[in-house]
Amino acid sequence: MKARKYSNGNKWLEIKPSDTGLATVHDRDVLIYCISQCMSAFNEGRAISRHLEIDAYRLLEATNRASSGAGNDLLKAALNRLSGTRITTNITQGDTERTDKFGLIDGYTIISKTKHNRIQKLRITLSDWMFESIEHNNVLTLNKQYFRLR
Repeated sequence: MKARKYSNGNKWLEIKPSDTGLATVHDRDVLIYCISQCMSAFNEGRAISRHLEIDAYRLLEATNRASSGAGNDLLKAALNRLSGTRITTNITQGDTERTDKFGLIDGYTIISKTKHNRIQKLRITLSDWMFESIEHNNVLTLNKQYFRLR
């Protein structure tokens, strides 16, 4: 629940939690999955958008998460923390320096559930800052085994 500030020379980054807390290292897996979907399309020359429609089961499977009811509850909590954590930074994107304030994701929508209360699809909107990182190809490649680490 504590804000954090990091700096390196004249570049700085401040992270503030929402009432549900800061996004965790495990929440980051959801964000990485979203970014990897965009980067895959980008690398294949397909159009990309900051608005993603994601099959929840594939996300849970790819990130090595449980697809049970409890897994769905953990996914909802992760989405709440990702959308609530606010970042302020002066780190540049492309050749422009500016100060930005944003969430890790701008928001999400649970598109449908089955009668067993399992999430089927999600619509996740990446923040402009995050999407600009993808457009400028400022994203590192991860080994697929990354999600197997715990």
